[in-house]
Amino acid sequence: MPFSIPQLNLGGRLARGSAITDAVLESDVLSPRSPHASTGPDGLGPYRLVLLQALVSIVLSYQLLFSPAPLLPRELQDLIILGLLMMVAGLMALPARLLEHGLFVGGLLVVDTVLTSAIIYLSGEAGSDLYLTYFMIILLSAAARTLKQKIGFVILLCAIYGVALFLTEGTTGLILEGQLIRIPILLIMGIFCGALTEMVKEEREEKTELMDYIARSKEVERQLRQADRLAALGRLLDGVAHELNNPLFVISGYAQLAIEKIDRGHSEGLTADLTAVLEATQRATDVIKRFMGLARSAPGRYEPCEVTSVVQRTLELMANDFKIHDIEVRTAFQPDLPSLLADPQELTQVFLNLLTNAKQAMAGNGRGTLTVTTALVPTRHGPGVEVRVADNGPGIPPENLSRVFDPFFTTAPVGVGTGLGLTITHRIVTGLGGTLTCESRPGQGATFITRLPAMSAKSLSQGQETEPKET
Repeated sequence: MPFSIPQLNLGGRLARGSAITDAVLESDVLSPRSPHASTGPDGLGPYRLVLLQALVSIVLSYQLLFSPAPLLPRELQDLIILGLLMMVAGLMALPARLLEHGLFVGGLLVVDTVLTSAIIYLSGEAGSDLYLTYFMIILLSAAARTLKQKIGFVILLCAIYGVALFLTEGTTGLILEGQLIRIPILLIMGIFCGALTEMVKEEREEKTELMDYIARSKEVERQLRQADRLAALGRLLDGVAHELNNPLFVISGYAQLAIEKIDRGHSEGLTADLTAVLEATQRATDVIKRFMGLARSAPGRYEPCEVTSVVQRTLELMANDFKIHDIEVRTAFQPDLPSLLADPQELTQVFLNLLTNAKQAMAGNGRGTLTVTTALVPTRHGPGVEVRVADNGPGIPPENLSRVFDPFFTTAPVGVGTGLGLTITHRIVTGLGGTLTCESRPGQGATFITRLPAMSAKSLSQGQETEPKET
């Protein structure tokens, strides 16, 4: 199965090593394509654009209607007000894609600036507080695509307002200092607003990119887990084939015997023969079910699991493999252990990887002894279950002991294993809130110790199934 590891440059934010990677992969992630995400280049959706335009039109219409000394006749004022309202209605009828287009937004900003400046001048109150209308237009400018466009528009706005003040001087012969100071205030506020929206836009884009990276990383890890599971199945094929051979031999023998009896016209013993065939068929079916259950690729659900039962089923799955390699299996299971909340398939994968690792460690000795024990132990989350898988293989050198869970680290010969089995096993265990450690001395074998927290009494009484936690 081919895999593509996603690459991403986040300006050093993911360069802090595996701790950051673990935190990223364990976080709860919303899709970057969430339907609740804001539209537009930096979150200013088309409907908010229409709303701000409506506010600008209302303020300008109010100024025209109630200006004490307008320079326009009433009929022309009414016509301009009607045009402003029709402009808002027209915007509401336009498709959202057009409202978000950079050229359209830029044109709308220029039109608003010219209209606002013209109405301020024609109302005869260029020196009034009506210049505050420009701040709403500055908010509209947040829809511009780049910071340069935002700043350019603010400079244009200040220049047009300056022209309006200059024209007012021609009619009144006076420009107050308090009116002139408005121009740099507008410029500073406009640049600040543009820089702030640009910063928010970049942060949102970076967050979206990071969430997309997390989603791809989780998908890659899911595929790696499935690949590891299939690789484990491949290693079990010899044992499964041997296990299937026995019931198939029984089926073939009793079927042939039944045919001979029928040919001779004898019906004695046919029922017993056919019963033996059915029993052998059931044994073969059980073997196939165990094998195919591990190959299931659909995501599982957390449910109460008995560790001892899962370990026993995994040992049964590998029983013939152990026989082939002359490995004696010894078990010591503590009775009445509490249940765990886990995905049974993933839990089986954990013990299958640990047992396979032990088998491979002892394979070079010609024979070996595998010891599997379970016990009740305390954990940081309360009572828990401990599973020890110990082999009498050559052990792990001290310099390699701290690296056994690192990705792609393996001491097996080339072509044996992927170097990911223990890594994936460790992530599954830690995802369940447990720990996986290794103890070893050269020449004395290795022991892998899995500790998992028990399911709480409250969860057991509720009997709730939950989605597995992504790790």
